[in-house]
Amino acid sequence: MSHHQAAFSDRPHKALRRPVFINPVDWKIQDSGAIIRNWLTLGEDIAGEVIEVGDGVSSYTKGQRIIVHLQSLGTSNIRQAGFQELVISPQSSVAPLPDSVSYETGVVLPLSVSTATAGLFQSNHLHLYKPSLSPTKKGKTLLVWGGSSSVGISDIQLAVAAGYDVVATASENNFHLLKSLGATRDLDTAVLPSWQTLLQS
Repeated sequence: MSHHQAAFSDRPHKALRRPVFINPVDWKIQDSGAIIRNWLTLGEDIAGEVIEVGDGVSSYTKGQRIIVHLQSLGTSNIRQAGFQELVISPQSSVAPLPDSVSYETGVVLPLSVSTATAGLFQSNHLHLYKPSLSPTKKGKTLLVWGGSSSVGISDIQLAVAAGYDVVATASENNFHLLKSLGATRDLDTAVLPSWQTLLQS
């Protein structure tokens, strides 16, 4: 294995299968026929256990529960694709999975968090201030349309950690959830005006 890479398994024991999440890009590529033309191995998001770590890896240990956003589509490295028993990944694409979170729940996080992060912080999108453990208030408000969706939930938490006030839309029965994540105001999707009118107000 190369430097700063770790090997992970989504099925560390033959009798125990770990979840692999079907990222929309996986089924879209398969539907397009690209997998047949290019012999591409798919699988972007997995949850599992570390079975080996490479030289220089200090953040993860053997047996640790993790989630991974794999990069095979960007690197063309088949070993970084999730639809197989063993994969490798740079540790920058890995996050620890607490014991209190099931593999089935954790495996959906890479897509949600990476999508939210790209939209909020990349320079070709909103390019907001980055989140931190001790955020300072920015005096600005972010509107999250669809706050109770998987990406919306990530948006709220990341924006709050970056120091923004968050207004989020959702159905009324999800207001408690959004407030628990840090949203300062919730708007009921059943009675919302258009987003243009909302921004003007």
